[in-house]
Amino acid sequence: MSALAGNGVLQTMSVIAHLLAPFISACATPLPIIVVMLALDWRLGLAAPLAAPVVAAIQIWTGRSTSAADAERAERDREATGRWQVNESVGRHTIGAASDNSLPTCHQLPS
Repeated sequence: MSALAGNGVLQTMSVIAHLLAPFISACATPLPIIVVMLALDWRLGLAAPLAAPVVAAIQIWTGRSTSAADAERAERDREATGRWQVNESVGRHTIGAASDNSLPTCHQLPS
């Protein structure tokens, strides 16, 4: 039982160790940029944090639309590969569940 608990703790610590540094970096990097922008021009320094929600909304929308497009493409790929099957008893590639005589041979496998 202790081995199972120990492995779980180690895996959890590994996730934290590998993801905490990038998270802190992602959160801390914009702050010095905003400070420098404030030093250069106060209007730019105020515009940057106000634009952050718009940028976040665009990223979320783009991610969702890309994910939907990827899912559609994956479904088309699954359908396309499902149509092709290898009939090993005859040594021919056929499309779908059609009989060997109804479609021309796409590729002859060596005997």
